[in-house]
Amino acid sequence: RFLGAEAGKPYDFHRWEKGLTRLRSEYKGAGFLTVHLTDAVERCEPSSDLLCPVVTVEEGRRYDVRWEGVSAFTPDRLAEGTGLRADEEISEGALVHDLRERLVAFYRGRGYLRFDADVTVEKPNADRTPLVVSVVEGKRGYVKDVRIEGNRGLSEKTFHGQVTTKGRGVFHWITDSGHYSDEEWNDDMNAIVGLYQKSGYARMKILGVDDVWDDRGGIVKTIRTEEGPRYRVREIVFKGNDHSLRTGLLGLMRNKEGAYLDYPGAEADQEAVAKNYRDSGYLDVRVESEVIFDENASAALRFAIVEGPRYRLGNTVVRGTLLTEAEAILRENPIAPGGTAGEKDLLRFQQAVYATGLYKSVRVQRVKRPEEGVLDLVFEVEETLFFEVEFGGGWGTDTGFRGLLGAKEKNLDGLGRSVSAQAIVSQKEQKFIGDLREPWIFGNRWKWEGGLTGFYDKAERVSFDLRQVSIVASITRKVFERSSVSLQYELSRDEVSNVAPGAVLSPEDQGYATIAAVRALAALDFRDNPFNPKKGALLSGSAEVATLPLGSSVDYWKLSGQSSFYFAVLRHSTIVLSGRAGTARAFGGTQEVPIQKRFFLGGRTTVRGFKEDTLGAKAADGTPTGGDMMVNLNTELRVPLRGELIGAVFVDAGSVWFARNTVGGFDLRKTSGLGLRYLTPVGPIGLDYGWKLDQREGETAAEWHFTVGAVF
Repeated sequence: RFLGAEAGKPYDFHRWEKGLTRLRSEYKGAGFLTVHLTDAVERCEPSSDLLCPVVTVEEGRRYDVRWEGVSAFTPDRLAEGTGLRADEEISEGALVHDLRERLVAFYRGRGYLRFDADVTVEKPNADRTPLVVSVVEGKRGYVKDVRIEGNRGLSEKTFHGQVTTKGRGVFHWITDSGHYSDEEWNDDMNAIVGLYQKSGYARMKILGVDDVWDDRGGIVKTIRTEEGPRYRVREIVFKGNDHSLRTGLLGLMRNKEGAYLDYPGAEADQEAVAKNYRDSGYLDVRVESEVIFDENASAALRFAIVEGPRYRLGNTVVRGTLLTEAEAILRENPIAPGGTAGEKDLLRFQQAVYATGLYKSVRVQRVKRPEEGVLDLVFEVEETLFFEVEFGGGWGTDTGFRGLLGAKEKNLDGLGRSVSAQAIVSQKEQKFIGDLREPWIFGNRWKWEGGLTGFYDKAERVSFDLRQVSIVASITRKVFERSSVSLQYELSRDEVSNVAPGAVLSPEDQGYATIAAVRALAALDFRDNPFNPKKGALLSGSAEVATLPLGSSVDYWKLSGQSSFYFAVLRHSTIVLSGRAGTARAFGGTQEVPIQKRFFLGGRTTVRGFKEDTLGAKAADGTPTGGDMMVNLNTELRVPLRGELIGAVFVDAGSVWFARNTVGGFDLRKTSGLGLRYLTPVGPIGLDYGWKLDQREGETAAEWHFTVGAVF
């Protein structure tokens, strides 16, 4: 019943493992807290294809858990919170210790800073063994202040900037200040020691921590320190560096002669020297470091180096390819034939092979020939599935219901050439895309990816409808892990219809137009996480020009860019600052930038106090016309609430206008609001409510926006 295995049915490994977990949980729920399961899956008979799974159960003692002194939580909540009935196994010897440690962490993490517990195993009674858990919960408290004594060398401000445990502030319900965690406190103690040792106090000690409580449960924690002498680096000595100059090695190090000793940095310096040698082909290098302290508060750093042979790349053997060619791996090699086989380049080689998306595992065996100074490589790969199907659906305030269906073949010719098709359909837009990708359009020396993409797009905008058929030829190069540059040529046939009368500013704003444009794009992503970033930056920009010599019936140029910066603040919160701007101009025989190429603002990703594309320049009848100038600013504070739920407070501002319009020019509109985000593996689901800070006659006071994916 628990194992989920039935005679005569196929053996399912995952179902079997889940069954073992259920069986273990049932035993622990019945009091067998130290139960041990051993399973084996063998053939029923040597010549048979039938399997006979066997589970051996060692029940151990049956415990009767008795809770004493518990009032803040129910016994079931404590059993769940301490993992008493969890599916992992625990030995008899570790039961008492682990249970107490988990109880302490559970209570103190919830503010019971004076909590203590005693866990004892009493003599068996009948068929059960009493496990008595006596607790002293104490009063729920908080950290009122954190202080330091004995800090002559480092300021109080420097100290407070190093620790994450903070005294409770006015906005503690947002910042989580005053919260105590054993894990964070231990990290703070290590951080303080590390800070001192980096500043020259190599023998600094923490003598103890004094806790003083007040009547309201506030605790003042005072850290007593003994700094000891502050050491300077007298000299740095290298021995065995036959193929590296001393000046070059000194440039790699955190420690400098004459500066205060960075004691933990000595180990980092040792690794920096070793890494430099390995990256230069000395793969067997050994580096040992020693810090010698003098009586006059000075120190010497000595590094003993055994370089070993310098390797150059020999043969590269590929194994495991069935549907791909060996060339798909070999062309990723950044090392020239017979070139130096440095650690950094070898790792780049392996990562580049995995990044092709053709293999789900890439293992590299290094075969060294030290006498010859040659390194041979054996690549063992396991190919992935090359055909993918994707589908999805959702709803947004700007699109209504929408759905996605796509398919992709990633390996047309054994060398990673791919073809894909995708349909994205919503209540306001229908888009169909076909795409062909060639990984090495100019050969593996330049590493540009070539693309040929066809689009069909039918969309309803605020002021017009657009039907577009286009083809885009592009070359793209990856410059960092999540950054790229791209050059494109697009030829499209646009039909603009149902244009609001006030939005028609030139003949190009309605009817048919052929647009041929060249475009340059760049995207630099330095965020720590693309789905839920807490620090880093995202920078992007584009420039395009359409003109008659390219095959276009309209002439214009357009520039736009966006920058978003992410800062971790208030323990676990994040501030996001984002700005975007753009300009466009018509030239030649074109009177105005075509309406489908103008800038529009308003909506869930720009200024959230307005509906989609309704902010900015308007005709006399109130119809949004778009503009040839745009600026958009966003500030957002994101605060974790519970689990994957995040609260947000934001201020947005933006303006769209025509540069040559002296009457209705730049007009910065401002909105503010609140939002909720729920994090999912594919990005956040968000709900925002933005209200206008400068509401005008005829405008709504606020707008709701629902979105799937990052706002910015």
